[in-house]
Amino acid sequence: MADTWSVTGIRQETQLSDNSDGFRPVYKVGYKITGGPAQGTVGHVIVPAADYDEDVVGGAIERIVEQHQRISNL
Repeated sequence: MADTWSVTGIRQETQLSDNSDGFRPVYKVGYKITGGPAQGTVGHVIVPAADYDEDVVGGAIERIVEQHQRISNL
């Protein structure tokens, strides 16, 4: 886990697939930014169930947290 964010919850859901061929299982993973200029910001990432692992989820959260930090510095 990163030093500037933490996972706040994980929920499995069903979502309409991007190519409109039905529904697909996904995980909605909540996060909270715990350090830096965007501290206190909360959000979530959605990861297809087939891709759900530590690297994919951590990478997705890390990218969005970096974006929040850059925007907070404007």
